[in-house]
Amino acid sequence: MEYLGGMGISNQKLGVIGRGAFIEEIWERLDEKSIYVNDLRRIGKTKVLEKMAEEGHPDWVVVHRDLEGHSTAAEFATAVYTMSGNSLGGGAKALRTMGKLLGKASGTEIPGVLKLPEGRIVPWKDVLRRTFADVAEAVEEQGKRFVFLWDEVPFMLGKIEASEGAATAMEVLDVIRELTQTHHGVRVLLTGSVGLHHVLTGLQKKGYRGTPLNHMDRMAPGPLEAGDGSRLAISLMTQFGVEPAPGSSLKGIAAGASALVGHVPFYLRGLISKLRKRQVDEAMIEAELVQQITDPDDPWDLSHYLRRLGDYYGDDEPIARSALDILAIHRKGIMFEELKNEIRAKVSSDDEQIRQVIKLLLRDHYLSKMQDGLHVFRLEVVRRWWCFERNIQSIEA
Repeated sequence: MEYLGGMGISNQKLGVIGRGAFIEEIWERLDEKSIYVNDLRRIGKTKVLEKMAEEGHPDWVVVHRDLEGHSTAAEFATAVYTMSGNSLGGGAKALRTMGKLLGKASGTEIPGVLKLPEGRIVPWKDVLRRTFADVAEAVEEQGKRFVFLWDEVPFMLGKIEASEGAATAMEVLDVIRELTQTHHGVRVLLTGSVGLHHVLTGLQKKGYRGTPLNHMDRMAPGPLEAGDGSRLAISLMTQFGVEPAPGSSLKGIAAGASALVGHVPFYLRGLISKLRKRQVDEAMIEAELVQQITDPDDPWDLSHYLRRLGDYYGDDEPIARSALDILAIHRKGIMFEELKNEIRAKVSSDDEQIRQVIKLLLRDHYLSKMQDGLHVFRLEVVRRWWCFERNIQSIEA
């Protein structure tokens, strides 16, 4: 682990500067409900979960797992069983009813799924229900509660749907809801860069009528506060040997760099790391940002924001793309009526279609709606890249 010269800040801690209040709020809300965290990719969701798992909490047993790699319900259930036993101590022995079910085969995974002594795969619903019951009993005896921190749940559900069908993906959601409502000593915190609402929309078109998120609080970490962004920028400048040029101040350079990337840690690190061992001023910071967002190799994978429209907006992709084109032009934002009229001039659509697409773009964090009703790009760095990629000239006034 690399430490910053004279500052005592590790790379691990750099990733969670400014997230203390958000994590504290998570713990407070977990007292009442499970939580669903959705925000832009690379905004810092995984870092928050890693910090929660690393630091723990005196009243909670915490386990963190990225679920993206699981493609069947049985693999998911087995992972839940395994991570539960490991986190409680004593491994599988801590899970009593599961141990009785598995007998001498307790803990066996061949390959990645639990099997009974006669070789049959244990039904995944049984695994989940018995594991949750065992976990609830174990933590009650310890005077604690238990929380699963599950990362990239929408990706896993998409894989389950692809490999086992929509019905199984629906059942997984319903069982998770059932178990978190039944066992009050056990909570789940789900995250996803792809909004779970996209998965639900697809499943609803295939007959799903469940409401798995209605019992959960919704949270989004968002970018850092400006002061925390500046503090992170100063730490990164120290790490990479970046100094202010004569006539510039460290605080001024740091504040400017953080503001340019919307106070998003991933982009801030990417920007400052390219200026290592140099003396820089505001103009050099701006020039490097332009270099990053116009680089044909797309080092920050900003094309994701355009590419995903085709994956998740279906027939409404032209409306979404036109809305983003228009809002990229209007840097300071426009009201819905003007946006609607401009979209209709470009794409055949009705008011309700446009309204629903704009609502989805807001839920996907492409856009923000200001208190005065103006719609704007949520991140200026994404808006600037969109202008470049789409050959759009923005209105600065």
